[in-house]
Amino acid sequence: MEKNKGRLKMTDEQKAVLLERYADTRTAELAQEFGVGYFTVSRWARVLGLTKSEDFRKGVSSVATVGFVKRYGGKVGQSRHIKLDDVKREYMRKYFATTLTPVLAETMGVNVRTVRRWAKILGLKKDREVIQMHKTATQRPTPEKWFQIVATISELYPDGRDKEAARLTGYSKNYIDVIARKYNIRRSEAYIRAVQEKKKQVLYRRKYSPEFISSVAEYFPTHTDRECAEHFGLSKATIQGIARAHGMTKCLDHLGMIRLSNIKAAQKANEKNNPQGIKV
Repeated sequence: MEKNKGRLKMTDEQKAVLLERYADTRTAELAQEFGVGYFTVSRWARVLGLTKSEDFRKGVSSVATVGFVKRYGGKVGQSRHIKLDDVKREYMRKYFATTLTPVLAETMGVNVRTVRRWAKILGLKKDREVIQMHKTATQRPTPEKWFQIVATISELYPDGRDKEAARLTGYSKNYIDVIARKYNIRRSEAYIRAVQEKKKQVLYRRKYSPEFISSVAEYFPTHTDRECAEHFGLSKATIQGIARAHGMTKCLDHLGMIRLSNIKAAQKANEKNNPQGIKV
């Protein structure tokens, strides 16, 4: 064999064999006999204008049909597409969005292309966020296993048992939050109250004495946040946090005075910048 511009050139002997046997012989067998690739033999056949005979094509088709029947059942002559019955249709609608296609195909005993064809017929789409979790996690749950995971999270997440849920399901705490948000699983009211109470204890009650809190409660309603911060030597954000934690509010009369003073200050600034009263 000689090389011509990177392609194998057929010899006279190979040409003679192709002319004699190509019509009734599998291309793969000829390629193995010549020691070349499948597509090389196909290219040589196109150059010579050769095609397979009608009897050879019918024989290959019957062999393929028998192989399909042995694998999936049915009768010879039946369509090679697996039928989408009511059971498979319901199963696809229930599990397709939250299951990887290879896992779903293995569970249903079909190939990936069949599952995708059924999804196109039913107009189904994947839940990208859940599928991304499956791809990055160490496990590839089956459809039934996934709903067991969701049920476990529904039981443990409302009480704040995220670590236990992560240990039982194999997902991280961040993914536990994502799954809970996806299926509208919320924290219980008792857990929320406990967390709020703990924040109050950690941030304020342990740091400031009751006497200090009472003095802030007396001073806060009739002074601005900045005045309170300067008076107690704290930041404005800290004063606001203490007030929010202990339910402190401003006096309505004081708020009205502040607004009135702000309006007057704005008017004075306008008069100073525009003494002649020219409208812009």
